[in-house]
Amino acid sequence: MIDPGPAIDAHIEAVIKAAGARIRWILVTILIWTIRPAAALLQAKTGAELLGMPPPPYERQDQSFRPDRALADGERIELGGCTLRVIHAPGHASNQLCYLLEDEKLLFTGDHVMQGSTVVINPPDGDMRVYLDSLRRLQDEDIAWFAPGHGFLMDKPQEALGAPADPPAHARRTRC
Repeated sequence: MIDPGPAIDAHIEAVIKAAGARIRWILVTILIWTIRPAAALLQAKTGAELLGMPPPPYERQDQSFRPDRALADGERIELGGCTLRVIHAPGHASNQLCYLLEDEKLLFTGDHVMQGSTVVINPPDGDMRVYLDSLRRLQDEDIAWFAPGHGFLMDKPQEALGAPADPPAHARRTRC
């Protein structure tokens, strides 16, 4: 389970029912106030291990909540035939993680890339230069889809990142 959603009992019960089997891990993209309560509730009901990065010492991050296991950039998590690779993507927050389902080329972006809205970069933990560097790093990844924490699945992720594309023929300039 990645970023389990709101801490509403009926929602958590629906998540557990939909999983159909034991939930082993709860992966969080960021330990902020909107994610921690649901992750804690789901963990209490399932006994699943919480994976993510510890919060930095800033008030907008929940200091009372720590992952059972801290994840590192590049770490791989085997999920019964599928592999998730951890991508540390700071900028929005220093402990922002994305998870790449390698076989499907599907990146779970959390709040790093959102569909239909902009990402908040709120200092002191948020840093626009670091955020832009993280976006550029994603341009080097082989990604077919973004699964943002807010919005819908996004195809053409390189376009969403603003990667340069070939200009249309009428816009090309030649050197004479």
